[in-house]
Amino acid sequence: MEAIRAKAVGRGMLEALPLEIQELQAKGKDAEAARLADHYVALSKERYGADQPGVVPALVEAAFVFQQQGKLGKAEALLKKALAIRVAAFGPRSVEVADSAEQLAYLYKNAKRYKDAVRAMKRALSIRQAEYGARNEKSIATMEALAGVYMAAGRTKEAEKTFAAARKLEGKKVRRYAYMRQETSYAVVKVFYATDRKNTGKTDPASVYGGDRGPLTFGVAAVGIPPGHQVGVVETPSIWRLEWCNDPDQFVVLLSVDEVDKTKFFDDVAARVKSSDRKSAFVFVHGYNVAFVDAARRTAQITYDLGFGGAPVLYSWPSQASYASYKVDETNAEWARLDFKNFLKDFVAQSGAEHIYLIAHSMGTRVLTGALKELVLEDPSIREKFDEIILAAPDIDADTFKRDIAPKILAGEGGTTLYASSGDYALLASKTFAGYPRAGDTADGVIIAPGVDTIDASAIRTDFVGHGYYGDSDTVLGDLRDLILEGKRPDKRSRLAPVKTDGGRYWTFTEKPKPAATP
Repeated sequence: MEAIRAKAVGRGMLEALPLEIQELQAKGKDAEAARLADHYVALSKERYGADQPGVVPALVEAAFVFQQQGKLGKAEALLKKALAIRVAAFGPRSVEVADSAEQLAYLYKNAKRYKDAVRAMKRALSIRQAEYGARNEKSIATMEALAGVYMAAGRTKEAEKTFAAARKLEGKKVRRYAYMRQETSYAVVKVFYATDRKNTGKTDPASVYGGDRGPLTFGVAAVGIPPGHQVGVVETPSIWRLEWCNDPDQFVVLLSVDEVDKTKFFDDVAARVKSSDRKSAFVFVHGYNVAFVDAARRTAQITYDLGFGGAPVLYSWPSQASYASYKVDETNAEWARLDFKNFLKDFVAQSGAEHIYLIAHSMGTRVLTGALKELVLEDPSIREKFDEIILAAPDIDADTFKRDIAPKILAGEGGTTLYASSGDYALLASKTFAGYPRAGDTADGVIIAPGVDTIDASAIRTDFVGHGYYGDSDTVLGDLRDLILEGKRPDKRSRLAPVKTDGGRYWTFTEKPKPAATP
């Protein structure tokens, strides 16, 4: 603990503690997570002062840990302390107080203290309506949350009335409240997958595959998409709301994972491809710090949001799903190239797809380009089998990309699109580690290479590291839809504007889609 204290206080590493706590929880090390949560609170008090707003994130993180462990009294005390700090600092009618009241409401709801939950959620709603107005999305979301508390308490009429009022304010058709499971249905997206992760032998779908290397296996994953799904969002239980249940009526949930043999896998993929309008498929390769469960959920979300009717396929290599394991992931990405190469070769031969799109993110772009390099050397004609190669936030040395990858692998038949950003903090960290700029980072200049359409997504802000913009943003998803479903090049896509430089042309996102040309 003293070593952690030195790093946290002396070297500015306090912000890393929540990730360490979450990793301990994921590994089932509850006692260690609890101790580190307490220490996180103590260190925050040491840095900011015991009654200062800077302590609140640590109090909320610790409350989440203790609630998961059934220590509801301790969790409640921490959240009440956070609320008191915010009242003193910002005033009793501040939006910060509304945030704390909502957190307490979810705690009470999960503890089945429904009267307290209703009281706290009404407090949050009153503040937000006064601050933002009744029609603001934050106010409407809080009203829907209040309806959820009513429903959990068995107060069905109040739940329906509150939710109907929220839908009316939102300007949408009133439907029965989503918590009424028997009256709603979530969408189910079937994701075909190939993975060289080792099967853990566990039955929980989220734990079937871990971070160890294994033989190449195949299967189908079923993922639930909730009725209220928003484009670009992988709805997940939130620490902010002290949620942890996986309810497919509320969240994007991995429902099942079923391994099949290679023959059945390709037979099933071919059947799905044949039934689609364009006989199409995409293969998605995830990046660094991604668990199998999250890769499957992301693949399903992209499939659903694009309205993709072909076969969605995930290739999942053994990432450790840990921020601290960059070097291990880097080694495993290199190791996975041969498996992926063989998989791609079989996929071209056996899927029956006439249109194949390859999508890779972050460190997954190394798996993809490394495999393609070997395939193109063996058979240059294979490049034309892929309609589009899409590289999102590629964690590849920029000079290597321009010298070895773009001209030798990506040029020729078929298109290539590279999404990059100057606000991608994960790639900035990678640059610090590697010592050289990354192809997906535009901070040192935009990559312009023959045969590659580079899209600068710096204007898009999504997740906290700016690294998931390819799937988190409805703007980028809309651009992907134009590219994959419509086959439009950048000059025909409404969300893009050209930027001309001495080195050539690249594209950037406009604030609003350009109007369609009139005949």
